[in-house]
Amino acid sequence: MKHSALKVLLVASVLVPVAVYAQPRPGNPTTATVITKEELAKINATEQNQQTRDENAKVVDIGDKWSMEVGIIHRHSTRNPLPAPARAQGGPVPFENDLLRLSEILGALHYLRALCSANEGQKWRVEMQALADAEAPAGSPRRAKMIASFNRGYRGFQQAYRTCTPAADLAIRRYLEEGAKISREVTARYSN
Repeated sequence: MKHSALKVLLVASVLVPVAVYAQPRPGNPTTATVITKEELAKINATEQNQQTRDENAKVVDIGDKWSMEVGIIHRHSTRNPLPAPARAQGGPVPFENDLLRLSEILGALHYLRALCSANEGQKWRVEMQALADAEAPAGSPRRAKMIASFNRGYRGFQQAYRTCTPAADLAIRRYLEEGAKISREVTARYSN
């Protein structure tokens, strides 16, 4: 009789915590998230005129300060870069899309590095200011586009991340690499 009671107590002590842990916790999703073909088509349609652009299709809070993002990455081929078009006086520079992408990366880094406790202060905003001062005069349409790209990069991650996550760290590393690559390529290709 003692052994039977001991076995029941032992089994209960193992099963009760397992059953409690298996219950849905607050904040965890219990439903699936569907991204429709129409939602993807809408994102693709708005981004056809840009050569490089990342766009979050859906951001879902999965609890415990984690989020899951599904995104679309638009890229043009870098194997055979397009030849530099001749620039008309006062017209857009041939590397304008690169400037806009770099501005967006700086905005994303400004938010993400602060979120992940890099203690860099306003470093990325100051870098953006220097880029805008060097490439676009105050009040010019190009400067307005660059500032809008910076803000889009900042706000995109501000909406998706409230805390530093492994995904945010990965985004930081990728954006640092991409920004360095754009800077090198533009400098090598267009500097005098």
